[in-house]
Amino acid sequence: MHEIDPKVAKILALLPQRDCGACGYETCYDLAVAIAEGRERPDACKTAGKRVGKDIERILKES
Repeated sequence: MHEIDPKVAKILALLPQRDCGACGYETCYDLAVAIAEGRERPDACKTAGKRVGKDIERILKES
């Protein structure tokens, strides 16, 4: 098993872990990776986006 990027892990912890697919990604992990890589907005989660978007923005600004 490979190690998860710490930034991805922090973002994933804020997502609902429902893997509902409403964001267009198959899993919350896939969305977390896309956010960490700058391919998606911090509030891209359709379920929790507005609630966690600011926290994810802070994570993205960490070095």
